[in-house]
Formats: sequence, structure tokens, C-alpha cells
Amino acid sequence: MTDEKTKASLLVKQEMYLEAGIHIGTKIRTYDMKEFVFKRRDDG
Repeated sequence: MTDEKTKASLLVKQEMYLEAGIHIGTKIRTYDMKEFVFKRRDDG
């Protein structure tokens, strides 16, 4: 999927998530997810 298609399919602008400090995800990370994980907090 191209970046243009991804941006068009978001319900809320990505900038709004980043400004609010929202991080959506799971507590479990598999090897296949490695390239998609930006960072991980110590408690999660």
C-alpha cells in the first residue's frame, strides 16, 4: 500500500495522534512485527 493510500484511509490525521501522544498497539511483539514497531516502553 502506498503512503498516499494509507493517509487517505486514516480516520484521524496522523499528526493528531502524534500531538496527543497516542500510541496504539499491543503488549505482545512477534518477530514479524519488528519492522513496524517504532519503540516500546519499559512497562509494556
